[in-house]
Amino acid sequence: MQSNKRVDIRKTSILTVYMKGILSACIFSIFAFILMALLITYTSISEAIIPIVTSIVMVISVAMGGMYTGFKLKRKGWFHGAMAGLSFVLLITAIGWVFLDDFSVGRLMLYKMLTGMAAGGIGGMIGVNLK
Repeated sequence: MQSNKRVDIRKTSILTVYMKGILSACIFSIFAFILMALLITYTSISEAIIPIVTSIVMVISVAMGGMYTGFKLKRKGWFHGAMAGLSFVLLITAIGWVFLDDFSVGRLMLYKMLTGMAAGGIGGMIGVNLK
């Protein structure tokens, strides 16, 4: 016998999806930075690669967050991914503003925002098309 009970599918809010996407990007970033710190500490890798690595980690993190939001929302992946990327960059900027004495907003900040939006948008487009 089959039951005719209706399954209650609870839709998650867009804000919750954004928060989970940004949280996943933050967790990936933390693990990547811990791994990089260990490599720099215990190998002969120069500290000069830190700016390059932070940029690469940011792009990958934002793309992952965008993929998550695109996958969960299933529409407008480029938009939702770009907004998740922008939110991630703004969160990182706010953290830097609080903890760094010599923090300044300039052209580099604009480049990071644009890069975050682009990587998040691409990730969102990929996420929408995942099954």
